[in-house]
Amino acid sequence: MRKPTKSILKNKCDKLWGQIIRARDKDCQLKGKFMACGGVLTADHVIGRANMTLRYDLSNGIALCFVHHIRFKGSNP
Repeated sequence: MRKPTKSILKNKCDKLWGQIIRARDKDCQLKGKFMACGGVLTADHVIGRANMTLRYDLSNGIALCFVHHIRFKGSNP
């Protein structure tokens, strides 16, 4: 059996981190503020994931609906 690459492990950790954030928050944390919610629930890093020290820190995550993620982060989740 081949050892998984660093890239594969990083992707799996990112996916798991997102699942935990969405399960913890259960709903868009900006729901009812600024504008209507819509779309799929996504996990967002408060401080960008390029910061490896905080990349998998659960306190650095927030669940946002797709609409709020696009509007306030300016990026497609």
